[in-house]
Amino acid sequence: MDSLRGPARSTVVKTLREYLEVEWEVRRGSQRSFNKDVMKGSSPRVPQQDNFSDCGVYVLQYVESFFQNPIPSFHLPLNLSDWFPPQRMKTKREEIKELILKLQSQQQKQKQQQNEEENCPNADSLSSEEPEIQETAPSQLLLSPERLHFTHCAPLI
Repeated sequence: MDSLRGPARSTVVKTLREYLEVEWEVRRGSQRSFNKDVMKGSSPRVPQQDNFSDCGVYVLQYVESFFQNPIPSFHLPLNLSDWFPPQRMKTKREEIKELILKLQSQQQKQKQQQNEEENCPNADSLSSEEPEIQETAPSQLLLSPERLHFTHCAPLI
């Protein structure tokens, strides 16, 4: 399936045949031919992109369409040019954008929660015993920058 309808379609099928022959020999230890008589190849007509940047979006849509609307017959020539409407690509891009932003937001929330858990004591780890009260000399109460340590455990308002 070629969304650009490039001139090298015949070489793609030839390359796939050669790959399958090598893969068969490596995995099975024997030789097998995947020539035109054994494995037919064709380049079906599919919805076409009008730029050089949407290849990946079209591949995703081809896969999605293949599973949602399976090809009823593989008789050649195969014409799938109306497989999905052209405006589907605009909505596909928007869906991908929304998914990426949603995943980014989830990741940021998880990272923030992880940072808070690392910086704040967990209620389970706190001892239920009352703290021991010790007397402190006034000279020990002076705070130096090295002794100051703030941990942010609750949102600031």
